[in-house]
Amino acid sequence: PQEDIEQHLVIGYACSPHEQMEYDELSRWLLRQIEQLPSTNGIILKMRQLEHRELDEIAALLGIAKSSVSTLLSRARHQLLEQLKKRNQQ
Repeated sequence: PQEDIEQHLVIGYACSPHEQMEYDELSRWLLRQIEQLPSTNGIILKMRQLEHRELDEIAALLGIAKSSVSTLLSRARHQLLEQLKKRNQQ
């Protein structure tokens, strides 16, 4: 099942307009960062996090080893974390 990433970035609680603005900005930034990931890393991250697919299923769909899926997923998450750290230091 294909889901829109923005559906997963919705705040489930009431917040101030300022907090909503900050959250919206962070959401847009995160979407840009995900789109800038190397193509396979981005595809795997979306399949795992948004489509909730199992590693075996992702491996079969992409025709790669399960261990490669795990490695690429880890790299994608690490890249996003590093970008987030850089953003927060500014």
